[in-house]
Amino acid sequence: MNSTLVFIVLISVSLGSCFSINQRHDQLFEDSVKFPQNTWFSGFSERIVGGNEALDEQFPYQAGLMLQQTDRNTWCGGSIIDRRWILTAAHCLYEALSAKVHLGIHNIWATNEIGRQIIEVSSDGFIIHPGYDNVLHADDIALVKLPIDARISPGIKIIALPPSNTDNSFFGETVVASGWGRDSDQATTVSPVLRYVELTVISNDRCSVYFAGLIRPGNICTDGESFKSPCNGDSGGPLVFGSGKNKILIGLTSFGSGRGCEKGYPAVFTRVTHYLYWIKQQTVLLASFGIALDLEKPDWDSIHYEEDFLPKGFLNRDSRIIGGEIATPGQFPYQAQLRLNKTTSGDWCGGVLVSESYVLTAAHCAIDSLYIDVYLGAQNVLNLTEPGRINVRVYAENIVVHNGFNPTVIANDIAILRLPEPVDISDTIKPIKLPSFDDAAINFAGTVVVVSGWGKNSDDDDNSSPELHFTTVAVLPQNICEYYFETVRISNFCTESIYGRGACSGDSGGPLAWDSEDGPVLLGLTSFGSIRGCVACWPAVNVRITYYLDWIAAHSDIQIQL
Repeated sequence: MNSTLVFIVLISVSLGSCFSINQRHDQLFEDSVKFPQNTWFSGFSERIVGGNEALDEQFPYQAGLMLQQTDRNTWCGGSIIDRRWILTAAHCLYEALSAKVHLGIHNIWATNEIGRQIIEVSSDGFIIHPGYDNVLHADDIALVKLPIDARISPGIKIIALPPSNTDNSFFGETVVASGWGRDSDQATTVSPVLRYVELTVISNDRCSVYFAGLIRPGNICTDGESFKSPCNGDSGGPLVFGSGKNKILIGLTSFGSGRGCEKGYPAVFTRVTHYLYWIKQQTVLLASFGIALDLEKPDWDSIHYEEDFLPKGFLNRDSRIIGGEIATPGQFPYQAQLRLNKTTSGDWCGGVLVSESYVLTAAHCAIDSLYIDVYLGAQNVLNLTEPGRINVRVYAENIVVHNGFNPTVIANDIAILRLPEPVDISDTIKPIKLPSFDDAAINFAGTVVVVSGWGKNSDDDDNSSPELHFTTVAVLPQNICEYYFETVRISNFCTESIYGRGACSGDSGGPLAWDSEDGPVLLGLTSFGSIRGCVACWPAVNVRITYYLDWIAAHSDIQIQL
């Protein structure tokens, strides 16, 4: 068996040690699952003791893993953290040859259950933490990479990971564990239906009293009060905090006491927050440009722009510079702020001065505007007497929105404004260089760029910052951009945060500047992001300026360099 008894204060066991299934019971869902007679410690390895039967689709992030070993089949739990990734315990995958990942199931024996999906994965798709110790249960975390996408549905959904900057220990919080384990120490078969139990997180110090020498910062423990199972749930199964759309995965069932599940002893879980960086390193879609923690692809009704990304009124607009710094006067002399005057509303957007006579912005900002007030040279937008600032009004006849702009899929999201007369160049007002035609051959993946704007500093802020902020972000590879947003084109690129800074930072239509050897060069305009918010570290989608160089030249007098 891959589980190991550890005689330290109490005998601890891997929960589920992925309980064994006799070879003659290979068809898990056709036969009652029995615990093997010669592995007594596995007999209490998987339970939801004192819990309740789950409703259909109540825990859509729950996965079940049927694992093939050399001499038996075993079962573990897991959590769907992305369409292609399952998070589970390392001791589940240890020495496993392959897995059948079961998604969207409630009754494990009801093979005709509507909505279930079974995906076969070879051991090549297993990633076990390199620090895993099957004796001391250290670093008990692993990933399963699915060869095909999980079919997102009401019964199959992704659970969010905690924010990368959280310092919450969750001490004293009520959390939920779920699984198909036995519902008592006396039960001889696994529960056919998914069950769950509410538990309370205890301190690691208290947990160490029961499991001396085994509890590390990478663990989180729950109590066993009221004889609710302290070793609840399938090994590798989820421990979740929060409710509704705010649920996050904070633990993976790891091990418990060898004395049984109904004795009131704690259960030990792998603490997910301790391994966020490792998860980022292992999952291709996170690359090396920051930790994206909420991994479900958005539905198109969750994409937002203008009225959501930059909603009505200055003090309520929703653009952000997460983790940014206050700009000094004249630091970004090409930055523009646009007051949009439309028949139904007056919104704000960002823009960028690209010559003495022209400003670029997003099409979704400019479209249907009767006129736009352009503010240049501003640092504090509330300081109307700020030295060096000017404002000019551009009417509709001088606003050109790309004729291919599609507001449904946010395609060709670019517009150009011709100022009524050329502006005077100064320390606080100066155009940014456009890329050359030769630069169009570069995808800029991995390039660090600067975004700037007057957006909110966090998702919780009610008001926008009156002062110009900026931060640095990195350009993502195009295939990763397309993974998050299926309608992204080569005319877009995505950026993701560095060091936890805002992944959807900057005003809509605002600049993304590359600090080249010859000075700042405009690479993009902020277009749209996920309505899940900026702190969730989702990428932002931007207009790729190199794709539109011909269009810009055709609608202005700007000479593009070769």
